[in-house]
Amino acid sequence: MTPTAALPASPASPVCEGLLTGLVLRCARGETQALGTLFDLTYALVAATLRRRIAAEATEDVLVEVFQDVWRSAPAFRPGRQAPLAWLLGIAEAAVGPRPALVAS
Repeated sequence: MTPTAALPASPASPVCEGLLTGLVLRCARGETQALGTLFDLTYALVAATLRRRIAAEATEDVLVEVFQDVWRSAPAFRPGRQAPLAWLLGIAEAAVGPRPALVAS
């Protein structure tokens, strides 16, 4: 997947939060197009978050794992308990957790 868009507003804005929530809920229903859109909208932010913690050459592989985890975890997402972007970045942080040898220097 290649990112084609950026978030339409601040990731914390109610409009953006609503859009991301809707996409995660659609992923939970098995809509693969929603995962692609979620990827396109959040790729740059997730990649930047990962690059702060792991070597640049590992970023793409971990990104794939993150969005696979997003797909698998989407049914457990509960709107209102956590912001969708915080939930997504939490998955990214968890994906980095077991990789201490890949921490960027």
